[in-house]
Amino acid sequence: MAESLQFRRIGRADSSPLLWISDLEYPGKIFTEASLPYRFPIRILEWKPGSISGRLPRYEEWLEALSDEILNSKPKVKLLGEGYFSGTVFELLRRFPKRIDSACVIDPPYFKKDSFSFLPESVRWIGERRGWNPWDLFSDEFHSLFRSLEESCSRIDLPTGIPLPSILFTQTTRTISEQLTDFGIELRDFQVFRIEGPTTEAANVALSNLLEKILSEGSISSVQKKSNSKMEPGF
Repeated sequence: MAESLQFRRIGRADSSPLLWISDLEYPGKIFTEASLPYRFPIRILEWKPGSISGRLPRYEEWLEALSDEILNSKPKVKLLGEGYFSGTVFELLRRFPKRIDSACVIDPPYFKKDSFSFLPESVRWIGERRGWNPWDLFSDEFHSLFRSLEESCSRIDLPTGIPLPSILFTQTTRTISEQLTDFGIELRDFQVFRIEGPTTEAANVALSNLLEKILSEGSISSVQKKSNSKMEPGF
């Protein structure tokens, strides 16, 4: 595993740990550590570059780190992938179907793109997460990682018998019906949810409660009743 990739552990691992494959930080990010359901032990994979010139791990190194964590865990794990890192959830489900208890992806790249944007998606993604630093915008390492992540998000077919992860949207104002219009083929077989909160704090409470229900396969009917956030149920 790359030295700059580290797992931060919260809680004891005497029950199924929740393995969070987090997107890199960027302004306006809704899903944060406060959104996690702390009923489960948490394992967060983080990139610690150390300096602006710190080497960015390759996509294969992210997968290696995650694979080792899954294999070294005595209980089965729960997977939570975010953004363009959602594709790694599907790859891990293919590799270790018997080691994964449940899975969910947050804000996968199945949403309507801004048709007026003049920037390539890779440049926008890197710029938002690295402060539009020219060093990173022209980095082959960052563009290579993005291409690998983008390709992994297109490989969402799973062998028969492997349950599909749930999908949860937090960053689109489009309804699930509108999402189906744009991405019907990609989304039609999934259980999909969307949460829209009046504040980040309110959204975090709803996200935490909903994720706990999704990952433990419990009823979600009580989540909306206890929340001030708008939640569209899955289908």
